[in-house]
Amino acid sequence: MRYLSQEVPANVYYQYRITDSVFVVNFDIPELNNLHLSKSTSCNSFPVQKETGFQSITYHDKTLIGENNYFLRVETNRENNYRLTHDSSVYTITKNHIQSNGSSHDIIVLLGPVLLLNLAINKMYCLHASAFLLNSTVFVVMGNSGTGKSTIARYFDTLANGQRLSDDLMPFNCPNEKLTLYPNFPQLKLLDQHQYCGGPIKGNIVFIFASKSESKIKLNKENPINALKKMINHTVATKLFSPLDLKSHLEICSKVSLKIPCYQLEYPHGQKSLENLAGMLNEIT
Repeated sequence: MRYLSQEVPANVYYQYRITDSVFVVNFDIPELNNLHLSKSTSCNSFPVQKETGFQSITYHDKTLIGENNYFLRVETNRENNYRLTHDSSVYTITKNHIQSNGSSHDIIVLLGPVLLLNLAINKMYCLHASAFLLNSTVFVVMGNSGTGKSTIARYFDTLANGQRLSDDLMPFNCPNEKLTLYPNFPQLKLLDQHQYCGGPIKGNIVFIFASKSESKIKLNKENPINALKKMINHTVATKLFSPLDLKSHLEICSKVSLKIPCYQLEYPHGQKSLENLAGMLNEIT
């Protein structure tokens, strides 16, 4: 159970399941309708988080979130908590609690860097990736914008033996040395009916690092060192992380890169490429 509150608790609160936790929230978040569990009254359980000892600045600059630049200031303290400031809004972020100082929220900041820093404290990280299920194997496709991640996931969602799991973001962690994916995360680019509503995923997982190509499609096995570098590169919000969370992130990515089959995909856009890719991936499954 985690809490997300304003400074003054309301007497009505909402519960949303995000990744592996139920967030108790004292304001409605329409963008999380598909993750909404219940609405209750007379909640007095919101903890009060005191802002103390924030002295180390991890980030103080503009950052691109979606299609717009946001100026963020991120600070940490000895307990590895965060304080994130955007315009006049200040968020205090701990392992079990997110507290804001205002009555309104920029939903992009709240469900972007604020939530991602809470995940990082809990040793869960978010890949910039689309993902889909093919037969009994989950394929997680990472790549820069424009490489075709969303198109690939959307195509496999049309196949009888396929299902899209995420469009843009895929949280993961590695409890007990076992990679676990959490597609049950707000995909702000997808409509409610296209959001994944299942539970965490373990088992057969394959990573694909996609790059745009003008020649024919190629799919080659990637070595663990290159896979590690690419996982780090495609993890969201790492430039906001404290040194401690950067260290934990590196350790988990190292474990995953050694355990999970990884491939490099050179992908020329087009229907024929999608059909060829389906044939290649069916062989892997």
